[in-house]
Amino acid sequence: MCAVKKCSKCKEIKPESEFFRDRQKSDGLHSSCKKCDKEMQTQYLSVPENKEKARKAVRRWMDNNVDRMKEVHRLYFEKNKERISEWHKEWYSKNSERILAQCKERHRLNPDYLRKWKQDNREQVRAYENNRRAKKRGNGGSYTGEEFIALCNKYDNRCLDCRKIKPLTADHVIPVSKGGTSNIDNIQPLCRSCNSKKQDKHIDYRINWEK
Repeated sequence: MCAVKKCSKCKEIKPESEFFRDRQKSDGLHSSCKKCDKEMQTQYLSVPENKEKARKAVRRWMDNNVDRMKEVHRLYFEKNKERISEWHKEWYSKNSERILAQCKERHRLNPDYLRKWKQDNREQVRAYENNRRAKKRGNGGSYTGEEFIALCNKYDNRCLDCRKIKPLTADHVIPVSKGGTSNIDNIQPLCRSCNSKKQDKHIDYRINWEK
């Protein structure tokens, strides 16, 4: 039998699914139903002063809960990864001409923007290139520029081979050519010369570092 509850506003008896969750209430549900809550919210936001006040409150809450929002988004994306990917593909196919026109207009107005962005976000650009290379081979996996920066900080921004502080590059422990993925757990920071010296060998320098 479906559990029901009486709305404090419209006085109608409705299923519990028609009520928002509220941890402060003894039954864990808001006193008024979703329909009444939405009507009250619409009426409240119809006043310009209240709308601006609500906007500032939302922005203040988001600024104070950045990490929480990131975690919620990450969990949602992991749970709905395939559905979101299909939605992106469908949306892009329907709006490809408009997107291309917007990109051309942005480039016309800011011809140096892309070059400057690549210079300021080199780790993100390299992450994209490595992820694309692994995807083309069907190996899968991906990492972000932020994840690689955190990985470098973990090892004191030193090359794991020569142990010197140099500009670091992302090296695949198991090379992409040998089936290695682009997940962050298959990435180790090496300087450019050590990365070139390693070539396509399977060498895990992290083991010696931990020892």
